[in-house]
Amino acid sequence: MNQEETRAHWGKGEEPWNAWALEMLQRKQALEESGQWSLDWFGEGQNAETEAWLSEAKADFSGVEFASDASFENFVFPGPAIFEGAHFLGTAMFANVHFTHVARFQGARFDGDATLKQVKFYHIANFDDAAFASAADFEKAEFLRETTGPLVPAARFQKTQFASRADFRGAKFSGNAEFIRTAFGGNARFDEAEFQADGNFEGAVFEGTAGLVKTRFLGAAKLNQTRFRSEARFGEAEFLKDVSFEDAEFTGKAIFRVVKIGGAATFQNARFQQDARFVEAQFAGTSIFRAAKFAFGADFGSVGFTKPVEFLGCVFGGDTSFEKALFAESADFPSAKFKANISFSDARFLGSANFLQATFRGRASFRNVAFRGPASFAAVQGRAPLVLAGARFAQVPSFHDASFRQPPRLDNMLIADPLSRAPVWSGEGRGDPRPRLFRGLKTCGDPEFASRYRRLRNLAADTQDHQREREFFAQEIRCRRFWQDRPLGRGLARFWVGWLYGGLSNFGRSLLRPMALFLISIFAFALVYLGARRPDGLTGAADALPDFPPWPAQPKFAAMLDWAASALGWLGHGLAGLFSGGGCIAGDGGATGEALFLSLKNTFFFLGWESTDAARRVYGCLYGFESAPGGPLLRVPLSVSTAAIAQNLLGALLIGLFVIAVRNLLRAR
Repeated sequence: MNQEETRAHWGKGEEPWNAWALEMLQRKQALEESGQWSLDWFGEGQNAETEAWLSEAKADFSGVEFASDASFENFVFPGPAIFEGAHFLGTAMFANVHFTHVARFQGARFDGDATLKQVKFYHIANFDDAAFASAADFEKAEFLRETTGPLVPAARFQKTQFASRADFRGAKFSGNAEFIRTAFGGNARFDEAEFQADGNFEGAVFEGTAGLVKTRFLGAAKLNQTRFRSEARFGEAEFLKDVSFEDAEFTGKAIFRVVKIGGAATFQNARFQQDARFVEAQFAGTSIFRAAKFAFGADFGSVGFTKPVEFLGCVFGGDTSFEKALFAESADFPSAKFKANISFSDARFLGSANFLQATFRGRASFRNVAFRGPASFAAVQGRAPLVLAGARFAQVPSFHDASFRQPPRLDNMLIADPLSRAPVWSGEGRGDPRPRLFRGLKTCGDPEFASRYRRLRNLAADTQDHQREREFFAQEIRCRRFWQDRPLGRGLARFWVGWLYGGLSNFGRSLLRPMALFLISIFAFALVYLGARRPDGLTGAADALPDFPPWPAQPKFAAMLDWAASALGWLGHGLAGLFSGGGCIAGDGGATGEALFLSLKNTFFFLGWESTDAARRVYGCLYGFESAPGGPLLRVPLSVSTAAIAQNLLGALLIGLFVIAVRNLLRAR
């Protein structure tokens, strides 16, 4: 129909109109059944029969001025509905209208309220450059045209002007929907709307509250350069694919609480002028917040980042929280600036955590954080306390070139043992530094670990945290092995001294080890002194301790087993015979008791408790006398003298290590 026919037919009312529409749809069905129907995606006829039908089914209101209220409620438009440039001076009622073909409202103006509740657009709906001066109600409207290509929008609102409230609650967009550079002057409600294809809001401006609570985007969501002048509410929204807020500006509060994002999320260069709340949000794809600016507080508490997340160069102007956040892969905060307090308490970093050159001007808390991958705090600038109390690291973190006005708190910080017999070598092309002869010993997988522990040791010393200082010193020595200190080359002395120091006293941190070794050495050397006796001339319980079994003449397996059994028997017999009477070569004492006395004397050599009579009694009992021109002389075998010197040195060493451990224990915080 032409415009005059269209207006005349509309004036007859709903029933005549819909009767005509039904007739036109029946004719369309007949064309489809006969194979004469041919239409492209944009709604243009491709043959004469289709074009004729479109011409007759067209409703042309283009440029029409509706001076009073206009009602199309419950109307059915079988063909193209043309409202381009139409002007509605009163209310425009389109509730429950069915647009079965293209609906064109480009440049239309609505001075009064426009009601399009539960409208169904079966084909392209075009509202480009339309202007709504009053409320526009699209609640539960359905845009049912499906998109066949990435650049083909089915619902178009480009540069549309909504001066007042715009209501799209519960609306359904089956194809691509475009709100590019659309202006929302009042509150815009898209709560529980569903975008089954791409939703594009690039350059849109929301002057009032932007409500997208529980909105679902099954396709990509593009909100680049969007301006939110008031609150932006995305609570519980779902983005099943990529979403982009690049260069977006949030002047009011930005609420992304419990948001779910299935694809990549981009907030690059986004600006948040008020609080940004991402509590319990879930990011299933890569997340980019590069150069984003948070002027006030940002709350990422309990957020889950399943893929890598990047906060490169971000600025956090207010208190920020990542408490209980989960970073399943890499988390990068290089050059980030935290101008107020920041908390990562109880967060978990399952991948790498990178804070290279970050600045902490407020208190930074990493209390009880779990770092399962590499962690770098290299070159960070700390202007307030940095708290790592209770933090757990799978690898030693890097603090190279970091500077702090106040030393960081390291209380109860734990770092997993860096040494392993089969470490994972970090660094491309890095191989095993251990010589083949020493492949059974543990080593760390990175030569940088030693310097990292040295830096941590210095930080612990600054806070007088002596317990952590000793721990980091011990690990530094251990991590130097094979990389800087070699068992048969450069650093040989440090390698073996460190190995002994660690084995005997756990680097001055164990009271039990030197004490236990000290007691064991007393009994061991007592057995050595017993074993050095001559078998002839024994009195009393002469057979209390048999001779030490000789080494087998033919070292066969069975013979060696017999020798080992005999040696264990000899040792057990000697231990059982301690303090037993008899067994002296000269005198009536007990040989085992005298051997124990001699061992104690040699261990505590510095006490000066030896006397001539005691020496004659001990050595006479154990080894007897030799004839000499001036009278009998005590027999002291060379092996006994040598053992005594060794025991003197070992006793002094173990006592010294015990004293060091006591001192360290008393200095512990």
